[in-house]
Amino acid sequence: MRRPMNRVDATLASAGTGKTHTLVRTIARAIADGADPSRIVATTFTVKAAGELVERVRAHLVAEERVDEAVELLGARMGTVNSVSGRLVSEFAMELGRSPASEVIPEESLPGVFATAADEAIAGSAAALNQLSEVLGLAERDLDWRSQVLRVVELARSNGIEPERFADCAERSVRGLLALLPDEARASAEDLDADLRREVGLAIAAAAGTTLRSGSAGAAEALRSAEDILRRGDELPWSLWAKLSKPRTPKADEAIFRATARAAAAHAGHPRLRRDLRRFVELSFACAATAMTAYQAHKAERGLVDFVDQEALALEVLRDPSNRERLRETIGHVFVDEVQDSSPLQVALFAEMARIASRSVWVGDPKQSIYGFRGTDAGLTLSAAREAAADTGGSTELLSTSWRSRPGLCDFVNDAFVPAFEATGLPRDGTAFSGAACDDAGLAGPPLSVWHLEGRNRGQFAAAVAGGVVAALADPDAWPVREGAGVRGLRSGDVAVLCRGNDDVAEVASALSRCGLPVAVARGTLFDAPEAQLVASALRWVADRDDRLALVEMARLVGDPSDQSAWLAALASAEPDAALAALVPFADALDGLRGRQVGSTPGEIVDAVILVTGVVDVACRWGDAAERLHHLEAVRGAAAAHGQECARLRSPATLAGLVAWLAARETGRPRSQDPDAVQVMTYHRAKGLEWPVVVLGQLERESRSSPFGLAVECEGEPAWRDPLANRWLRLWVWPYGRQAKDVHMDASAAASVVGLQAARVAREEAVRLLYVGMTRPRDHLVLTVAGGRPPSALDVLDVGGGTHVRLPAPGEGAVTVGGRPHPARSVAVRGVERERAADVAPAHLPASLGAAMARPLRLRPSAASDPGGSLVVRTELGGRLPLVGDPDMDLLGEALHAFLACDDPRLGEGPRRDRARAVLGRWGVSESLAPADAMAASDRLWAFLRRRFPEARVRREVPVHALVGGQEVVGRVDLLVEDGEGFAIFDHKSFPGRRDLWEARAASHAPQLALYAQAVASVTGGMCLGTFVHMPVVGVMAEVDPDAQPA
Repeated sequence: MRRPMNRVDATLASAGTGKTHTLVRTIARAIADGADPSRIVATTFTVKAAGELVERVRAHLVAEERVDEAVELLGARMGTVNSVSGRLVSEFAMELGRSPASEVIPEESLPGVFATAADEAIAGSAAALNQLSEVLGLAERDLDWRSQVLRVVELARSNGIEPERFADCAERSVRGLLALLPDEARASAEDLDADLRREVGLAIAAAAGTTLRSGSAGAAEALRSAEDILRRGDELPWSLWAKLSKPRTPKADEAIFRATARAAAAHAGHPRLRRDLRRFVELSFACAATAMTAYQAHKAERGLVDFVDQEALALEVLRDPSNRERLRETIGHVFVDEVQDSSPLQVALFAEMARIASRSVWVGDPKQSIYGFRGTDAGLTLSAAREAAADTGGSTELLSTSWRSRPGLCDFVNDAFVPAFEATGLPRDGTAFSGAACDDAGLAGPPLSVWHLEGRNRGQFAAAVAGGVVAALADPDAWPVREGAGVRGLRSGDVAVLCRGNDDVAEVASALSRCGLPVAVARGTLFDAPEAQLVASALRWVADRDDRLALVEMARLVGDPSDQSAWLAALASAEPDAALAALVPFADALDGLRGRQVGSTPGEIVDAVILVTGVVDVACRWGDAAERLHHLEAVRGAAAAHGQECARLRSPATLAGLVAWLAARETGRPRSQDPDAVQVMTYHRAKGLEWPVVVLGQLERESRSSPFGLAVECEGEPAWRDPLANRWLRLWVWPYGRQAKDVHMDASAAASVVGLQAARVAREEAVRLLYVGMTRPRDHLVLTVAGGRPPSALDVLDVGGGTHVRLPAPGEGAVTVGGRPHPARSVAVRGVERERAADVAPAHLPASLGAAMARPLRLRPSAASDPGGSLVVRTELGGRLPLVGDPDMDLLGEALHAFLACDDPRLGEGPRRDRARAVLGRWGVSESLAPADAMAASDRLWAFLRRRFPEARVRREVPVHALVGGQEVVGRVDLLVEDGEGFAIFDHKSFPGRRDLWEARAASHAPQLALYAQAVASVTGGMCLGTFVHMPVVGVMAEVDPDAQPA
């Protein structure tokens, strides 16, 4: 029988009310009342916060002349939850049957270790899950079943769910998922397939005999895709079934598609859909169970533990009755900070500690529980905050006086959020500010502002945000901020812009940079920076003298940016390695380092490379010296981290290993250290921070919820006393790819108990995320809405019917909350750009590095946190070009590209044919592609251009050299089309793959096209009318829109 819990006191602290200060005083007071400093346990969630807590408590004790107790406090268990757990595990290692010398896997290394350990398990399931992923449309939504398997393992371990229970989780998941479908069709799967196959064939034949209206292009393309897949004998993806069932066509063409739509509409009742869903869920859990077992065995064999292991083993120590007396000798008082960010496993730890310690104090703010995506359970921590003190005879302290925000901001937050928080069960006195410690003396103007952003897309909205910041900085006295006991005008370092997702962060940061403002933001990966590239290339060449690419990169980086001919000539010479090495002034010194590898650590080689290359001097000449030196220090830090990981994994640390390790990782660039930089980050990253002025972005974007995906379920209400009880994993798969509406399952899921619960949870988390954003400012809060759209993100505050928060139109003077006006400035803002000062960032990179430097804020479409993607609109230009034999597609692509660049359709057929023959012969592909077919590809391209841009001017092979986001973009646009309204970008790609891969291949080039569009827009001031991927081999033109959201 489990021991009763001792006293738990709760401190509920609203944002900015001095939570850390209060916790320091509480710990000091406990010591003054007789608590043994060496028996104190205090946990936080970051290493930095833990160090700060220790030092502040010790400083408080020293100030009270209790020096001995301050020294004794060094023996206390104060740190992150993981470090405190790890110390317990080490002290009780013998009782656990483990070595006390286990190595801890760093969080960033965990995916790699898991992949190595679970490789066999994942490979065994790959064939079946790959096929099911295609049929169920996971690739359309950028989902990878391997990542999902890892997520199953992570959630299971942090919720105390053993792999033996995965089969039950799978069965419960399948039962609920299949209940969303209608009754199974009476017809067999074979009959339903045959019916659709027949109707597709008839519709294709009917369409071939008539001229379809332009509005039927999408429906016709779906038919052709289905025909191709069926001809190969493959199963149609369920997304294509859904698309065929609801064709969008003009009325005149409806008859052609009607029978196909009827046959495809059977998808929801299709027996194979049930089979596919069941197999995917069951195989996913089975693979996860095998992988989890393999991962645990892998760690055990090597003496490794990860953070979850530390917590789970610590919980085992705390629950073992035989350890009770010894634990009481070492744990007297427990203090938990940020309890609302705890996982269920961590709450279980704190609950068990409360059965041992004579007193526990849990400090947190349920209103700031925003990390559900990391596995926290807001419902669990909310019940703990409400019930722990009352159930154990403890006290509850409310911190409600804001030491951060001015009175007007506190009043606004109270009016906006108290009703929504009361609806979740939080009492008013636990949610509202009772007042502000400061007053408005010297702070002229209202604390609220509303910016109506002009524009039509995300890039223009970001430019408008930058324009608003520039306008505010141009009139600093209109935005006074507090400093010490006085007030001063606004500076750029006072401003933070909070965004909903990483894509938005990149857009806003780039727009601010174009305005000449310093920006602090996570700028892509470290090795996008040229100084880091130079060191990495030198390391590669030292490790492998035959790495010619490393030599080329060094020659380009240290060469004259205005003259690309030297390294190109060297590369084309009879002795390219010697010629390239002659262009690298420190090549001999690097040769000398190669012989020192055996007697030096990789970190020592890195330091030597930095010295012999003179990269410090080179980087300083490139401008932005402080930032570039920070990058070089980060490279040294990465080498040190590699050495530490090798020591933990008991593997040799070699230079070749370091080179491979750096290539396999994405090491982020350190944020700018400039105190005058405008801070740009997501709402989530802003938690715990504050600024004088905060701009909230994307309020026009409504929050979304979905019951599909992987989730932790709990039978009944979460029990904070036993938080791991009755938990299981639910996996619901959305089988229709980007087809999100009118497929039966969308409506049934939304109306289900699980769907309604998911919507409620998402709404409550959206309220808390808004609260975090609106409680960051000290002096001014700016609310932004874009393009005249309503502020849909604020709809989550509407709990009593009607609109709770109303934003004023431009020129009006108040934000109305629950009928109460709050004074505000409301203005329309538009984008502005100005050149950066010449001495800030001079041009320094050769054109060949444009692709690397063109993305200072580069975003990959699969790492995105904000759900989004590239919309692909495909136009058929004609059939596939006939190719003879098995040509080298790279050479063929270069040949076609060259001909498209020089062909003139106005010439006669003879001269054009001669030109095509000469180009194809020059590239050695004349036997693979006939000149007439190259001409046909060119004719198709020009016909498309005449239809889409009839009055436009067409430029080919246009060099681009522009400043985007404070760095150079250097490259060449294959085709630039300009008319009176703006411009369009075209890129030729010789992709020869299957029809079902075209859209994904075209979409993969969206970031590159978006960057070129930004560069052209920054130079011409024109608007981008479209970005296109031209695939001449397969006869397709794909329009990609990087700003579009997937269906």
